[in-house]
Formats: sequence, C-alpha cells, structure tokens
Amino acid sequence: ITGPLGKNLMGRFDASYSDGGGWVPRADQKLRALASSLWWTPSSSVMFKAQGKYTDDRVEAYYATPFIDGKPDPRMRYTNYNMSDGFSRGHNSFGRLDTEISLDNGWRLHNGTFAATQRMDYRNMESYTYNPATRRVDVSGYFLIWRDDILVGNQFDVRKTVDIAGRSVNFI
Repeated sequence: ITGPLGKNLMGRFDASYSDGGGWVPRADQKLRALASSLWWTPSSSVMFKAQGKYTDDRVEAYYATPFIDGKPDPRMRYTNYNMSDGFSRGHNSFGRLDTEISLDNGWRLHNGTFAATQRMDYRNMESYTYNPATRRVDVSGYFLIWRDDILVGNQFDVRKTVDIAGRSVNFI
C-alpha cells in the first residue's frame, strides 16, 4: 500500500508471507516480512524519511540427495538426510531516519541514523556423501550458529552535483 497521507506526507506499507515446503520430509519453510516508510517534506528544502523493516523466517534444511555413480538414485529421492532436529531461524529488524536539507548553490546536507538487529539460531548437518564400501550415506559437517547482534550508526555528508564538460559529477 503506497499513497499520500496528507499534503506533504507519503506512506508505504508492505507485508508478505510464505509457507511451504518441498517433496522431502522436514523441508518446510515459513517466511514473513514487513516494511514501512514515511516521507515528510515540510518545505521544498527539507525532507525527512523514516523506514522500518522486519523479517522472520524458519527453514528446515534439505540439501539434496547424494549421487551414486554420478547420478541420483530414485530410491533416495524423497529422503532427507539432515538431522531430525535441524533448523534455521532468523529474526531481523532495521530502522532508519534520513534528513536532507537543500542549501543555496545546490549544496545538500544529508544525515542518516540507523539501527539493525539480527537474531539467528541455526543447527544443521552440511555434508551428505554416498559411501560405496558401506552402501550407506555418510552424514558429516555439523554446523551451529547462534547470534544476537545489534548495529547502530549514523552517516553524515554534504553533497553537490555539478556539470563538468557536459557530464554530471557528484561531490560528496
């Protein structure tokens, strides 16, 4: 949904959801995402833009069927060799506020402040190989990630675009 919310205010909201899986057991995935923004121009020389995003996912991994003699064996096609409690979960958010002020002679001041979070929990086996000696699939490469991060920052710059020899050149 995008549209005006007043004379100098625009808004946008976006949401998506996916819930599905494959033809192999324990290969489901659920994905959600939300994004929104507000753009306010109180005058012709001042602009504020606020935006936020959130994503949430849960994926049960399936990394394919091991080959036997260089090709997939149809008997193994519907088998998930990953560990029974393997999963990947992620929760991410991002928010940003930008301010831009136009000055005389084409100069612009820009400031952006942001914060982002990432929470991830991941448990999985990463390698499946057919072993001809045992006629079994060897599972290896246990992989574990857990993180809970936050990033906060600010960016400030002064900008001007000029014409040099018929080309636009940006100074930042």
